[in-house]
Amino acid sequence: MALSDVMERFVRTPTRVKVIALLAISAFIGAVFYFVFYSDLADKAKSLSTRVKQLEAEKTKYLDRKQRYRAFRAEVNKLLDEQKELLKVLPDDANISTFLQSIHAQAAAAGVNILTYDQRPEVRQSFYAQIPVRMTITGSFHQLSKFFYYMEKDLKRIVKIEDLLLTSPAQTEQGVVLRAQFVISTFRFVGKRPV
Repeated sequence: MALSDVMERFVRTPTRVKVIALLAISAFIGAVFYFVFYSDLADKAKSLSTRVKQLEAEKTKYLDRKQRYRAFRAEVNKLLDEQKELLKVLPDDANISTFLQSIHAQAAAAGVNILTYDQRPEVRQSFYAQIPVRMTITGSFHQLSKFFYYMEKDLKRIVKIEDLLLTSPAQTEQGVVLRAQFVISTFRFVGKRPV
């Protein structure tokens, strides 16, 4: 059967049959397209849409964790800075030689004379230890007041002065000189040092 015969038969076929045949062929091509291409693409699109939603949810969780982490790091850094400041006031080592040098510097600045100093045994408490030093100094009342003021103002450590006894007032060329006996204590941190 030649192509011309097929064409001739097609031309003689009623129009209604041609339309039905054309619709059937179009439906067949549409069905093949749908099942072969479109349904796969639709499934992939749906799968990708679901994946996008999952990734967006993960991104939101990640950004939330990132924000909480940054806030946590800022809090940790703030606490570490506070710890450094606190360790200046309550150091974790006794460092008595530096403490005594500071006392001598304050005594010289106030104009008092240090007669004796005697370090006493350390007294441990729950998280700190008290390091007492018994001292005897001489100077005018004003000089003694300046010395105690300088000790409180200029030392970066916690200092406690107790058992103060002013005795032996003596008249000299500079005025009345007093003898001050007292216990000056500093403190150190004895707990586990934080990281």
